[in-house]
Amino acid sequence: MSAHTAELREIIKKFEGIQVLVLGDVMLDEYWHGAVHRISPEAPVPVVEVDRFEVMPGGAANVALNLRALGAEVGLAGLCGVDAPASQLRQLVADKGIKDFLMPVRDRPTTTKTRIMGNGVQILRLDRENNQPASEELKENILGHVRTVLRALPWQAFIFQDYDKGFLFTEVIQWVINFAIENEIPVVADPKRRNFWCYENVTLFKPNLRELAEALGHSANGLEGQAQLLEGVRFLHQKMPHTFTLVTAGARGVYLRVGQDFMHFPARPRYVRDVSGAGDTVAAVAALGLATGAPPEAVAVLCNMAGGRVCEAPGVSVITAQDLLEETASHLPPSTILKLL
Repeated sequence: MSAHTAELREIIKKFEGIQVLVLGDVMLDEYWHGAVHRISPEAPVPVVEVDRFEVMPGGAANVALNLRALGAEVGLAGLCGVDAPASQLRQLVADKGIKDFLMPVRDRPTTTKTRIMGNGVQILRLDRENNQPASEELKENILGHVRTVLRALPWQAFIFQDYDKGFLFTEVIQWVINFAIENEIPVVADPKRRNFWCYENVTLFKPNLRELAEALGHSANGLEGQAQLLEGVRFLHQKMPHTFTLVTAGARGVYLRVGQDFMHFPARPRYVRDVSGAGDTVAAVAALGLATGAPPEAVAVLCNMAGGRVCEAPGVSVITAQDLLEETASHLPPSTILKLL
């Protein structure tokens, strides 16, 4: 076992019991599974003969599930409706031992995504949600709620998991970051389009390659070259200063900016079955790694392993500490270290 591998394993073992608060947009994911043998006589669509139904927490709640699977103690703050999906979601969260800090709102439904699966393939997705920005009154209520939650427990890390559904906005984001700075608590931000530029002074900013390209005004594949990506990350940091940048790039692995260094950690070859939820897993591992005081390079390695591992499983899945320990046997060193001059 190399010294580097031993270091990674020691970091993972420290995940147990770390107190993490996830703030973001929660969802309920429904799956209707069945076989398809014929096309409907009513319209040119497949008929799914449903034989199985499952429901699970999604969105920011999936980050919380990953944290629990890794051994952390977890709180979850977000919005939910006053409806049946909210009751289901809150029960599922409670069953996993996640502390429920969800804020019920009567005039916004719980975000619910229903996937129709035929012969193991997604045929249709139905979304029930209100993704409009929160009203001024709701913003005041959210900010008051978040202030209370931040003082509820001795948190050791915060995660913003944004899906543009209304819970996160400039004032609440900056209030949490300022609180974290005052109390020396690391903060990980997994952004979406609406609030992309609101995370100034966050500890680790974690866009994926597509999100970063779109925020910088490029097409989805506008940062494919390493030189373009290097320039994009430099501009990102100049416009929105923060401590570390971790860009996830799918099969290319992850890119990390630390100070004036820009590092590429390649992904090892895998049989990828489903990329859903990989970003949630990376956010969870990043927050736990930072909470242990691990160096950002080691955190990036663990994030790269974790994101790749969950892509080998079908559907949205989580990673356990044991899974991550197994992954350390096949870690790859950075392939590139460039200077951000």
